[in-house]
Amino acid sequence: ALDTAVGGELPAFAETELDLDYRDNLFDADPVGDVGHVDAVGTAGRADRGGSFEDGEQDFTETLSTRPTLREHLLAQAAVEFADPGDRLIALHLIDMVDEAGYLVGELAPVADLLGCSVAQVAAVLARAQQFDPPGVMARTLAECLTLQLKDRGRHDPAMAALLAHLPLLAKRDTVALCRVCEVDLEDLTEMVAEIRALHPTGSNYCFP
Repeated sequence: ALDTAVGGELPAFAETELDLDYRDNLFDADPVGDVGHVDAVGTAGRADRGGSFEDGEQDFTETLSTRPTLREHLLAQAAVEFADPGDRLIALHLIDMVDEAGYLVGELAPVADLLGCSVAQVAAVLARAQQFDPPGVMARTLAECLTLQLKDRGRHDPAMAALLAHLPLLAKRDTVALCRVCEVDLEDLTEMVAEIRALHPTGSNYCFP
């Protein structure tokens, strides 16, 4: 029945292949929607801004110098979130493991060994830190990053969870299999993938040294 519903044709999202190397390519393609929408790298629609570097009096380098880095932004949130000194120390170590794209790089066990605490405690601190702004920050995998962003939007349901658990099928544009594992029809699947493609990479709105 699914084969008949799909009709052998791919939906619009399938015209652009999904590259699972999220650090470089996942969000490079144009997003679904109009140019005025927040685009796939997390910046406001460029068409609305216009102008050139010669317009206005603002010093661009001055703007950059006053813009907080991603690390500074995370540290400020950690200072508010973690009252317990031990948890705050763990959070600081985790923030130091965040790369320029906002992803957590490395394992939790070495942090636990270094600080003399359990891996469970480190994981609990990470779970709280993953609620920081920007949504999706400090994720360890692509699926986790997308999950955090969808939860922030209130859009993480069983069908979305199934889709994120089968990203290789999305990369292969296997709509028949995706409809089956997500238990949705082609129209719903197309809408779900459009939502995912509209998400942005974490840390994209912040400078990072």
